[in-house]
Amino acid sequence: MGQIFDRLSRFFKSESTSHYNEFVSDNHIDNEDEELKKIIEELNNQPNNDSKQDSNQDTNQDTNQSQPINSDIENAFRTLNINTNSNIEEIKLAYKKLIKEYHPDKIIGLDKDKQSFAKSKAQEINAAYTLLKRIKDF
Repeated sequence: MGQIFDRLSRFFKSESTSHYNEFVSDNHIDNEDEELKKIIEELNNQPNNDSKQDSNQDTNQDTNQSQPINSDIENAFRTLNINTNSNIEEIKLAYKKLIKEYHPDKIIGLDKDKQSFAKSKAQEINAAYTLLKRIKDF
């Protein structure tokens, strides 16, 4: 019984594959080739102004991104209450000190407002520390 099923499944697979191949070779490929040729011609005939505008936008984005990064780094140092010239050990110590003070688990008995403030402050401290770890490569 299993052999008959295997033979029938191979037969149907071969028949469906041959019909598919005939369809693809006759109609489908010819239409796709023509469409691709038209698209390539249209792209070749377009003026180059778009590429110049794109490169100018990329340059502007790079310039705009460099300033916020510097201010983010300064804010990170300010958040940890340390100097911008601080070394890795000073950064770690400042982080540990502040996270002990503002960690939400440490102030569980206080009211909801103070807990939410501590939670947001701890997130801010963690973000600053993560940024400085990435910048200082430690």
